[in-house]
Order: sequence, then structure tokens, then C-alpha cells
Amino acid sequence: LCGLVDWLPTAGELQRAIQGEESRGAQDEGVTRWALSAVHRCLIYLGDIARYQVDFMSGAETIARRYYHQAICLDPSHGMPQNQLATIAIKKEDFCSAAFHYVMGLACGMPFAGTENNLASLYQKVAVVSKETSEVMAGGVVESRALGCIERRFVCRFLGIQQMLSQPTSTVAAAELNYLMKQTLEDFEEWLRLLSCQAATAHDPLAHDSTGPTNGAISEPFSDLKGSSSDSSVAP
Repeated sequence: LCGLVDWLPTAGELQRAIQGEESRGAQDEGVTRWALSAVHRCLIYLGDIARYQVDFMSGAETIARRYYHQAICLDPSHGMPQNQLATIAIKKEDFCSAAFHYVMGLACGMPFAGTENNLASLYQKVAVVSKETSEVMAGGVVESRALGCIERRFVCRFLGIQQMLSQPTSTVAAAELNYLMKQTLEDFEEWLRLLSCQAATAHDPLAHDSTGPTNGAISEPFSDLKGSSSDSSVAP
């Protein structure tokens, strides 16, 4: 029934149910808060169970994400579900999504205690990946693998900008920030150029993949350039 049945009522249905009970005077406010908190915790725990099954059960990630998102809909003031969604993104090496969920979690009224450290670890890992990717590109790689490497470095540099902008203004060197922004824009332009070339090649029956070196980057996943830091404060 995944994707077909939601065990959590919609926000409107839930609110109407609560209001209906209150109008009859049969619902104690403290009991209501406890019940909603219990449901919220259960949704997170169900998401955690599904997340543990990702390595050996097909579709488990989708189920986990669904439970976490339901928990967010029920009570967006808690940052735990955002932290767990970031954990899933980290495992897929989707660094942008991970950073998004960490930042959203920190913006909650009750953020998860480990989120700030997790975000710092993510930035450290991204810095390592960016450096290693640049070293690979400097050595020259085949053109057929260039697109993935440019995308990888662009993402890393973009998150580097986000990290700098999140710091106190007094600690950010303007020259360093401007230089990083320039590099990021150059990578973005090169990424778009390679995407256009790839699309044109796909529609050209006479085109062949080049095997010569170029200043591009590999298209393999981030896993071949793992950083030394990792998510250190994931809720069990």
C-alpha cells in the first residue's frame, strides 16, 4: 500500500477532528498534546526502522522518507525528521539535499541536538571532495567522464559558499568569498556547456565519444572520493 494509503490524516482532517472533540467538551487539551506527540514519535521511529532496511529491502528509502515527511507535516517545530532526511541524503551522497534538511532542522523551534555538528561534518566532507576532485581534473580525464566531475565540483563549491555565508560577517574574507563565487560560476557555465554538448551528441548518429584527456571530471558517484568526516550525530 506504499504511496496509496497514508495512515496519518491530512492536516485539515486532523484539525477538524480535534476541533470537533473540543466542541463537545470531551477532549482534554493535555491528552491531545500527548496523543499528537506520541503519533509524531511513532512516525519518526517507523521512518528509522525503514531507513535501517534500505540496504536489503527495495523501496525502504521511499517508505522512510514518507514517514519523516508525515512527521514534519504533523509538527514542523521538531527538527528530528529533518535530520533523518539529511541522513538519507548523505548516504546517497546528495550533498545539496543533505545541507537543505540540516539547515531546515536548525531553523525549527526544537532542533535535534546533533544537527549543527552534522552540518559542520558535511561541510568538511564537501571540502575534501572538492579538493580531491580538482586534483583528479588537474591530472586530465577522458571527455566522456567530464560532466560528472564538473557537476561534483560545482556542488562542492556552491556548498562552500553557503558555509562561508553562514559564518559571522567578521570571519569571512571578502576576497576569498569573491574568488570562490567566481570559480563556482565558471564551473556552472562549464557544466551547462557539457550538458548541451551531451544532448547534441545524443541526437547525432555520427558523433562518437572522445577518449582523449580534457579538463573535465569523472561522472562516477561521490563514493570514490569519500571525505574523512561523516554524520556523527544521527538519531538511533
